[in-house]
Amino acid sequence: TNIYLKNKFKNQALEFETYAGMFIDRCYEFNERIACELLLRQIPLFGNITPMQVAISSKSGKLLETACFDQTLTQVWCNKLSIKNYQMSAKLLQIPSILTLGLSAPLTITYRDVEI
Repeated sequence: TNIYLKNKFKNQALEFETYAGMFIDRCYEFNERIACELLLRQIPLFGNITPMQVAISSKSGKLLETACFDQTLTQVWCNKLSIKNYQMSAKLLQIPSILTLGLSAPLTITYRDVEI
């Protein structure tokens, strides 16, 4: 019975992981900003942990592979970079910045406006 329960819990975890990945993908298609906020929202009932922290600690492959998760992680890590910097034209403008060891970065890389 222990093996049966173990397999049952693994299957349920996989189903939940799949459902969570599909859910966040749909949310991301509807509204990218709100979907990213959902991944970072703290849940007081579970000790103020975020869905993103749960996904990372449980190594939830299906959720970690979503575009929303990538975008949210990028926003957390590079809080000042604008979303425009990921377009091909912006990437080409970053080449001079790299070649000048970052000296031309203020001229070529756009940053987010300060939110009030």
